[in-house]
Amino acid sequence: MNWLKQRHEWRATTSQLLIGLLVFQASMVSGPATAQASSQAVGSVVLNEVSPSEGWLELYNPGATDVVYAAGSGPLIQTATQQLQLTSFHLAPSGYFVTQLSLDPDQDWVRITTGETVQSIAWGINDAADLPAPTDDDTTVARSVDGAGVWLSNAPESPGQSNAEVIPAEDVPDIPSAVHVPAGDTNALDVISPSVVDDVTLAFTIAEDGYDHLAGLLIDAAGQMSPLERDLANDAEVDGIDARLLAAGSVKILGYAEHDDLVSRWVRGSATLQAMNPVAPPAPTPVAALEAPTNLVATANSNRTVTLRWTDPHDAHIDDFRIFGNSGTTVDLAQAALATVDEAVTSFTTPTLSLGAWSFLVRSVADDGRQSASTPTVTVTIVNPPQTFSLDSTRSLNALEEFGLWVTPSQSLAGDVNLTVRDLGDTLPVGTVPEGVTFAPVFLDLAVDANAAFPLTLRYHYRDAQLTTWNIQEHQWLGVYFYDTTLGQWRPFDQPMVVTKNLTVQGRDYGGYIEASVPHLTPIAFAADVTAPKAPAQLLASAQDGRVKLSWESVKDASGYLVRYRPATNRGDDAYATVFLSGQSFKEFEVANLTNNVLYEFGIAAQDSVGNQGPFAVAEQTPVTTEQPVQTLVLPATPSAATTGAIQLAAVPLTPAPAPSAMGGQVGPMAQSDVEQPAPSATVQAPAPATVDAPAPPPSEAPGDSTPPTGTEDTNRSLVTFLIIVLAAAAGFGGYYGYQWWVSQPEGSSPSDDMPKTQDQPKNERKKHNGRW
Repeated sequence: MNWLKQRHEWRATTSQLLIGLLVFQASMVSGPATAQASSQAVGSVVLNEVSPSEGWLELYNPGATDVVYAAGSGPLIQTATQQLQLTSFHLAPSGYFVTQLSLDPDQDWVRITTGETVQSIAWGINDAADLPAPTDDDTTVARSVDGAGVWLSNAPESPGQSNAEVIPAEDVPDIPSAVHVPAGDTNALDVISPSVVDDVTLAFTIAEDGYDHLAGLLIDAAGQMSPLERDLANDAEVDGIDARLLAAGSVKILGYAEHDDLVSRWVRGSATLQAMNPVAPPAPTPVAALEAPTNLVATANSNRTVTLRWTDPHDAHIDDFRIFGNSGTTVDLAQAALATVDEAVTSFTTPTLSLGAWSFLVRSVADDGRQSASTPTVTVTIVNPPQTFSLDSTRSLNALEEFGLWVTPSQSLAGDVNLTVRDLGDTLPVGTVPEGVTFAPVFLDLAVDANAAFPLTLRYHYRDAQLTTWNIQEHQWLGVYFYDTTLGQWRPFDQPMVVTKNLTVQGRDYGGYIEASVPHLTPIAFAADVTAPKAPAQLLASAQDGRVKLSWESVKDASGYLVRYRPATNRGDDAYATVFLSGQSFKEFEVANLTNNVLYEFGIAAQDSVGNQGPFAVAEQTPVTTEQPVQTLVLPATPSAATTGAIQLAAVPLTPAPAPSAMGGQVGPMAQSDVEQPAPSATVQAPAPATVDAPAPPPSEAPGDSTPPTGTEDTNRSLVTFLIIVLAAAAGFGGYYGYQWWVSQPEGSSPSDDMPKTQDQPKNERKKHNGRW
């Protein structure tokens, strides 16, 4: 007994030593690879240029050695709405790297993090901006010299090439070193008194002849801004800033210098705005309300500006007209003052505006600061001018270079065809986005000549860099959508086709295209589904004999469900057995051929039609032996993959077969309940022949029990087996010789007869029918 136990312990110790040796060898092999993956070359990159209107940034390597970042450790690029991690990054000395981003041209920021180094640049009119936003689409914010120069706004764009080649050093404006409100007859230094509040002067400290223009504005503690004033510089001052809309108290001063269209960084100062009425005045004499302008009209121009015109009410108390406007909404429109013009002026043209809807109103302003009621709000949409394309040699309408479009009309043409394309910008032009749909920020308005026969084949080509910027993966494309003006909603064209193969068309590389056959044209968009379904709710796991029944609530946008399970003690992802159920209506499933008294973990996740998988709902349960096990016909499935093949459901009594092995569960659909439900099917790999589940024997007798015996149990079983063999052999020999003796007796004799033998009686006679071997 002791030597058996010692032999078992010796075997266990040897196994542990062998396993430890294998683990050590594996760590020696994998160790260097891990260290290499986290290595990084010496050096860093510099944020060099940003195009807010076209949405790209440029990085530059100012060093003399390559900058290399391994996978997962490249520069992290962030904006107000986006985050991009560059992987496997490699940039040669004096090299440039350009990537696309989603940016707000009027006000945004870019931050790049490389190791412990953080670089950032912000533009716009606010206290956090580094410099003003560019005023033209083809200009950028850039360093005057690659990697080292001062930041400028309105710089000519130069992606992938030297900034100094397009920014002459003599045109770089000097940055003012200070700005303040000078003292006057009625105000102290950096104090804005009521007597100068409508005509504030800002004085700049700046090198002589280092600028053409100076500009300035004021921002109060609530963030309200005065109109930006830009003077032709006779000296280092800006006059005429109207601060009457600002709240009394501390105000911040912002200003910049401009030379040959290049704009410097902001210079900042501060001042105090006195209250308009520091002493309570006597009761005012009632005055008539100021008359508001009438007949306000807004006209969008082709250069992305808007011209406003109104009618003068000819009120003698009017001193000025004040124009208000903002983008996308009328909320706080009365706080968004764009400009103030003299009462003799009844029109105003805005600066260049961003694409999308803009709202405007105008008020009359008296010389004492009183304002009239507002005109009715007018709204216009800023769009790019339309472009026209004619049939080319392939009889297609080719707008690939400009818009990524390729349109093929029907062959039955009445003549030549022209396609008109208007870029509606990156903001949804009308309506709302349907639930569960994400639009790529590309909206186009299309029209064709009357002699073009429908349907048209419309194909939109996309680039991989665009997908990265939009956070869309190719398998998530849904197709081409159009705005249904009758229903007032966005709807998909029928039978879309998505091709995700990389291709080159007319010398341009594309990641793939989306195609649709369109029976009409209207504002169009390109839709994807990037939202995964929710986790199934109310997941319940009910224990049965050798199996567990799962039930849950179906998920609204699911097209199927992924079921996985494993022993709860095995936490490796490769330990899961999985099966995919095709169909949204599944609400229950049964996992069979499990080992009783073993705790299992079960998970259910929903998948939608484009392959987005939601989070797993998780439950744990232990199958147990029951007195009356349910015998269910189960068709086996391969749990590691999901292919076609419907599993039919059955629940019929069968003759019990030997109990199944405890090497893992077999998955099969549940029997249908009495409640009327749709009949879903499970999508699995080719089923094997049907097997029959039988009641499992008690744990001590289960043939599939994989628990190794201890040393004492091993010895006891060996002794019992030996005794059974000895008894069986003894019974065999004794029975045989007893039978031989019995058949050798004469008929009618008994064991007690004592008959004498005669010579005639043969001795030890063997009968042929009972002879031995």
